[in-house]
Amino acid sequence: MHNRLQISIPTPCHENWHNMTVADKGRFCASCQKNVIDFTQSSDRLIAETFKKEGDVCGRFLKSQLERDLVIPKEKNRLWIAASAAVVAFFGLGNNKVFAQTVKTETVQVEKDKAVNSADSTGGKRVITGTIVDDTGMPVSGAVVKNIKSKKEAQADFYGNFTIEAETNNSIEISFFGLKQVKLKVTDANHYNIKMIDDQSINIDAIGGATLSRER
Repeated sequence: MHNRLQISIPTPCHENWHNMTVADKGRFCASCQKNVIDFTQSSDRLIAETFKKEGDVCGRFLKSQLERDLVIPKEKNRLWIAASAAVVAFFGLGNNKVFAQTVKTETVQVEKDKAVNSADSTGGKRVITGTIVDDTGMPVSGAVVKNIKSKKEAQADFYGNFTIEAETNNSIEISFFGLKQVKLKVTDANHYNIKMIDDQSINIDAIGGATLSRER
């Protein structure tokens, strides 16, 4: 059975985040004389890795990040990664003739991709991409992107990027706790830059000495 990881803040800090001094990875709290790491835009994997490296830390979290199981995707098998690296190294040691063939193959693939994109621009079902940031320009990692018609959902990665299947005129909703929901209508464009702003009606801050608990 796998370990379940959860974050909790036994004694939340009531200091105002915005009054703290900007510091590396977050801010410095003059009251407790500690650096407070800003985890509000961090993936569950990055949070777990930070705790593994530094132990219990003082951090700023979204309330939605606390008291729940962290979702950490499994890493690719190390043997598979090693095998892939060996294949890359093999081609890297090839002669000029092999290198030329590789370039030719990539060129054909690019032309094929252009043809697909051209077909997609007619308004049929296609995969669209986007980048989601907050009003400070930081990526909104974990934002949920939903196609209202198809009910399909996607999640923004660590850099705020997402991909989802859609058609022209489909309605897309982008949601993230603590930020105002954004709605957009799909046009003929294949990429969308989205900015989300704070929802002032929600208190998103949970600051204090955080602990990572493990349950089987």
